[in-house]
Amino acid sequence: MSALSRRHFLRRTGWVAVGTTVFVTTGCGGLPALPTRNDSVGSEILGWLQLTPEGRFRLFDPRAEIGQDAGTGLLQIAADGLGVSPAMVDLVRPDTDAIAPVRSTVGSESIALFAPLVARAGAALEATLRSRAAERLSAEGSTLRATDQGYVVPGGALVTFAALAGDGEAIRARAIPDAATLQRGPSVGAPVQSKDLDAILHARPLYAGDLRLPGMVHARVLRPPRRDARPVAMDDSAARALPGCLGTVEDGDLVCVLGERSGVLAAAVANTRVTWEGGAALDVDAMRRDLDIDRRLAAGDLEHGVVSGRVEEDVPWPVDLRLSIPFAAHAFLEPRVAVARWQDGRLDVWTGTQDAFLVRSALAKAFDLAAQDVSVRPQRTGGAFGGRTLCTVELEAARIARRVGRPVRLQWTREDEFTLGFHRPPSEHRLRARLDASGRISDWWHAFTSGHVLFTSAAMPGWMQTATSLVPDPGVARGAAPPYAADRTRVEFQDVRLPVPTGPWRGLGAAPNGCAVELLVDALARAAGRDPLRFRLDQLPPEHDRLRHCLARLGALTEAGARTGHAIGHGCAIYKEQSFVAVAAEVTREAGRPRVTRLWCVHDCGLVVNPDRVRAQIEGNLTWGIGTVLSEALAFDADGPSAQQFDRYAIPRFSDVPPLTVELVESQAPPSGAAETAIAAAPAAILNAFAALDGAAPRTLPIT
Repeated sequence: MSALSRRHFLRRTGWVAVGTTVFVTTGCGGLPALPTRNDSVGSEILGWLQLTPEGRFRLFDPRAEIGQDAGTGLLQIAADGLGVSPAMVDLVRPDTDAIAPVRSTVGSESIALFAPLVARAGAALEATLRSRAAERLSAEGSTLRATDQGYVVPGGALVTFAALAGDGEAIRARAIPDAATLQRGPSVGAPVQSKDLDAILHARPLYAGDLRLPGMVHARVLRPPRRDARPVAMDDSAARALPGCLGTVEDGDLVCVLGERSGVLAAAVANTRVTWEGGAALDVDAMRRDLDIDRRLAAGDLEHGVVSGRVEEDVPWPVDLRLSIPFAAHAFLEPRVAVARWQDGRLDVWTGTQDAFLVRSALAKAFDLAAQDVSVRPQRTGGAFGGRTLCTVELEAARIARRVGRPVRLQWTREDEFTLGFHRPPSEHRLRARLDASGRISDWWHAFTSGHVLFTSAAMPGWMQTATSLVPDPGVARGAAPPYAADRTRVEFQDVRLPVPTGPWRGLGAAPNGCAVELLVDALARAAGRDPLRFRLDQLPPEHDRLRHCLARLGALTEAGARTGHAIGHGCAIYKEQSFVAVAAEVTREAGRPRVTRLWCVHDCGLVVNPDRVRAQIEGNLTWGIGTVLSEALAFDADGPSAQQFDRYAIPRFSDVPPLTVELVESQAPPSGAAETAIAAAPAAILNAFAALDGAAPRTLPIT
């Protein structure tokens, strides 16, 4: 009998919820600012969409722009609801003073959650304007036709939107309908161009780093050689001699060099001598031991169950695999940057973030301000992928701006990103399965360890980490439940507290768990001498018809098979129980170097609002799959991550990206997530293609 751990005892006796509540409510340290998760309901939705006195419509985008261009999709929905073309709607990126708090931009939720809300706002404003127009034209509202100019009666009389607006403030609806129809229309389903495209092509300011304020100085933080080391002495005389350098400034443990221009900062850092003390070395070997899945299994059952069935452990396992997946960085191309300004006791911050309201809360808490005295002005962001969910560079910029009494632009370096950002945690997987006499899966056992994803030291104080250690981290578990039918299924895991900050990375646990699940089902098919795609179709239960359709279409796309010297692999997934994807990869080895030569994807995310944007997200996921399998791994030594630049952390280049074929499933189901779905299947397909090419399942990622 396996040992009964403390967590198992607490869970089985009902004390998990009680213990967590006690920790949170008895004052074991202050609560940090938490991600915004409130639902937008009622009157706050009406403020998102307005008619301006100029006769144009304005949509305050409730989503952060982190590269997915969800705002354009929401604009399309608003335009259809108003009966006008998208050209009539201006997309505005609101600051935290302009709209009520909205959810963090995470989890591919933007269209799934906010499309119905914007549709309701559009229907509400259209009804308000139609009523006004009917009164002006002395006509029945139902007889009016909306155009880009205004409302027209059958006889041809027109009342313009500008006339309806008058000379006063912007008009918003006063009542919101219970629901609104969301379906294909003149704009929804069309490839509408991003409102930002012209500004991007002509290098007009869009990002926080583009901003220049009067009197602004540039800052760069001097980082310790080891995490938690403290500065005890400093000499900046050589730095101050540099033209444009303003020397250094300290605010507690934060030390910065300042410059009138950003170009002097690197030289200023190199010419500043800081003596540090403290800071513990990282015990890399201890991390490896803590994550060792076989060591954990030998000690007894793992702490948490995703699927808690029992399997026949004493019967030989014809398929028994082990898979190790390393740390991975977000590696977005735009490093973090924030501009902070103190003025009349108020704080203004311009930044690229996934949650402007969390940043506002964190800054208000840090400086003991009321929320209304902090304004966060979100800018377009050059990539996020879960990595911009916390308040980091914003707090540093605000501290230095308060210290020097001038606006400050502070940008992290690439070294900062690797050293201070949180990363996808490593995971170790043990995978076992067997078939019955009819060729159906009889037993499925997936056991794995992982660093934390949501209950992580990157966001939680120590006491809060202790509290959450009593319950399973849902980010770690994402995607671990297999879609396949089996007589007995057991999926269990151990989340491991690591000394390196970890956290959300595109899809959370879906990519590593998807690799494990699909590696196992592919190995089962090969062991049975079955075609892997046909085998998957045969193992799916009836309720997964949408995934079955994706796999069948994938089979049609890849019917010609692999070219000579190549191999094809498959992967599929159900993401967050609402989006469905199947991916195939063709691979080869050129002079011993592994290479992906083609990728196919069939994707079902319900109603597609903007097919161009969805395809772009899928293509990004497919490319990310190449990096996951072939190159991306963040190694650590005693001082921290060994990578300081991209020369030590290889992401795919354009030359690594093969022809991509993406087929979107026509669906009238409600829209669901597209930005992360394919990451749950793309690495698995590539991994399985190399397993087929080499005749053995890889044990470690990346395979090179």
